[in-house]
Amino acid sequence: MYWSDGSLDSVTIHSGSGGECIQVDLGEVCGISRWVIKMAGVSEDIKYNARDFLIEASTDGESWTEIADVYSNTKTVCGRSIDPVSVRYVKLSIRKGTQSDDGGTSIGYITDGCYTVYRNMDFESGAQGFRVNAASAAGGGTIEIRIGSTKGELIGTCEISGTDGWSGYKEFTCPVRLCTGVQDVYLVFRGGDGYLFNIMDLDFCGISGDLTCDRSLDAFDMVLCRRVLADELKLKGLALSNSDMNGDSKTDVADAVKLQRFLLGMPDKTE
Repeated sequence: MYWSDGSLDSVTIHSGSGGECIQVDLGEVCGISRWVIKMAGVSEDIKYNARDFLIEASTDGESWTEIADVYSNTKTVCGRSIDPVSVRYVKLSIRKGTQSDDGGTSIGYITDGCYTVYRNMDFESGAQGFRVNAASAAGGGTIEIRIGSTKGELIGTCEISGTDGWSGYKEFTCPVRLCTGVQDVYLVFRGGDGYLFNIMDLDFCGISGDLTCDRSLDAFDMVLCRRVLADELKLKGLALSNSDMNGDSKTDVADAVKLQRFLLGMPDKTE
């Protein structure tokens, strides 16, 4: 989905599952009586046109009024007239960011000061790292990882360097301060002039092998791993991320062997 009012920076979000939120500061309180959103179909495949989304307005950034609640959109340029309302801040919340259910997340047209928010992320017993696939034909920039707001607690900063073009994705990582429980996570993008980088496939990670999420590796983690391999248990969230000990994006026998060797004090065969 492509967002622009003709004067503000443009932002692109592709999200199969939704959950992203874009907030724009117009600089001063003004009256609006119509909104228009240009979707990804302006320059990309129309399957990336946002399907379901909510638009809200505020004069103070705290109290919000719904001005549009859209479902089953298929248009590339979508707009409606509304009763006149005084606005300084506009917030767009994505419920379904594509026309299909193909999943995945991509963010582009990122400039200095843009941000995204991910509501109610469950860090369980605590994440220790952040990783993201990013691409940049420019000099890159940084991602500030904050909790609660764009000026909230800074728990990590991920440096993004230039890559082999806007589609030349590479993985970037950084440590994060221990963050537990359910939190609203804000990614604030910083850098120089122009577009900074594109983002795809971001997540947080804990301690490799810690399937119980108790911040230690022991026999209980091995028991859970065996139950997963026997299809007796399905992992999710941080536990699922922690179970992938060899970084191949799946939990299988290789991960179990790696965990067992660690518990037995044996050197890793890959070292």
